[in-house]
Formats: sequence, C-alpha cells, structure tokens
Amino acid sequence: MRVNNIKTTINKIIVLFAFILLTLNISFNLFRISTERNLYSFDEALTIGRIIKSEQDGLFSAAGFPGVVYNKEEIFSDSIVDNQLSYDSHTARDIVIRHNLENQFRWNLKWDDSKIPIDYYPYTSQSGGSALLYSVVNLILPFDGNITILILRLISGSLLATCLMLFVGWCWRNFGSISAFTVYILLFISPWIVFMGGSLWWSVYTYYIPFLTMLLLLERRHKFPDKINNKILFTGLFIAVFIKHLLFGFEFVTTILLAIYPPVIYYWYIEKRSLSSFFIFSFKAGIVSLLA
Repeated sequence: MRVNNIKTTINKIIVLFAFILLTLNISFNLFRISTERNLYSFDEALTIGRIIKSEQDGLFSAAGFPGVVYNKEEIFSDSIVDNQLSYDSHTARDIVIRHNLENQFRWNLKWDDSKIPIDYYPYTSQSGGSALLYSVVNLILPFDGNITILILRLISGSLLATCLMLFVGWCWRNFGSISAFTVYILLFISPWIVFMGGSLWWSVYTYYIPFLTMLLLLERRHKFPDKINNKILFTGLFIAVFIKHLLFGFEFVTTILLAIYPPVIYYWYIEKRSLSSFFIFSFKAGIVSLLA
C-alpha cells in the first residue's frame, strides 16, 4: 500500500513537472524551438487594442469586438488612406490596423506620456471572446502593462498545455507510458505549437476543446457504460463547440469539427459496434456541432 502511494506521488510530480515545462516552452519559447514571434503583429495588436478599449469604456464597449485604438483624423488623412476607400471596407480596416500596430503596445505599455486616442476600429470578423477574457484579467491585475502581458502569455500557454496534457494522459491510460512520453516529446518540439500557443490572439487551446471533450467522454463511457449515455455525450459536445465559438469565433471551424470524429471511430472500432450505430451517432454529433 505504501509503495503504491509513493508511486502515485512520483507520477504526480512527473506530470506536474512536465506540465510546467510545457507551459513555459509554449508561453515564452523557452528552448528556442520556434522562431521568435513578432512583437508588433497584426493579430496581437487586436487583442491589445481590446484591452485598452475595455480600460477606457468598459468591457463590452464596441460590442466586445477586438480592434485597435487610433486617431481617426490622422489615419484618414490623404497621406494614409485614399479618399476613395470606404470607411467600412476591409481594405481601409486593414490599413488602419497595420498603421497602428506599434501604437497599441506603446499605449498599453505606456512607453511615453502621449495621450491615448478615443477612436476605436473594431475587427468584426471574429467574436473576440478570448480578448475579452484577457481584458478581464487585465482589469483585475494591479501590475503594469509589461508584467500583465507576460501573465497573459502564461495563461494562454498554460491553457494550451492543459489541453495537451489531457491528451497525453489519455495516451498513458490507454497505451502506456512509452507512448505517452513519445506523444509528449512530439508536442513539446512542435515549432507550430510553440509559435502559436503563446499568442494572445490565436487561442490555440480552443481548437482542442471539442476533440478532447468527445475523446474523454467516450473513454469514460467505455469504462462506465452505465454512467455515460448519449444525452451526456451530446450535451458535452454542444457546450464544448459553443465555448470554442464564443472564445475564438469560427476560425478553422471545419477542421476543428472534423476532429471530433477520430475518437468516435476509435471507440466504435474497439467496442465492435455496428456500422449503422456508427453512422447514426456520427450524424447526431454533426447536427449537435452545427447547432452550437
């Protein structure tokens, strides 16, 4: 009994250490696995702009959309935007955002004493739920912009690391420690996961929520068929897809929704269910995902 307790404690320490290492690697590219992210990127400027707007006018100002704070009189002068461009056109929108990339960080990090303008150009192509989440954290934290951004990157990285560790844990339970370790290493050295995982815009952790929900619920149903029924499965799937859309809109939605089917196929195969039950379940899962 005591030996089992020691082994359990050691396993927990290993998992915790692996999680912390993965979080730091994703958040800050600790081991230089990926190329360095451009600080003044188009995408992250939209999140920083949302944070500034939330500080100025409240969390749900401008309908909560991400965007950039800018000087309207300056940006729409003849020297920057041609007068023939519509104010609402995507071309004008992109010009406004690109012209104000560095300004978002300058105003948020308070590099100087320049006054922050009150004009705001929303980026309405995305729901921006994750940017609102970061805005809430920013409003709560008492730190300056530099420390807050580091904390936000750490939150983004830890959320993705949590998702990845859940998958590694599933591999461990179903295929053993060697398989789990192999999967962990492959995830750890993935340059794309490291590059995008710490971004304040891409919210990569949301991509895995529907997949993991289906995977873990089907695993639990396989072990405890009396406790998990289809109603619970589809409710969990609906909530998972809804959360993904809420936090990051419809980006990569086709790929993310298709990702729920590998777990369905896997458990259909190992449980030796009929082909008709597979198609019926898959159809219902697809309908639930679309409704979310």
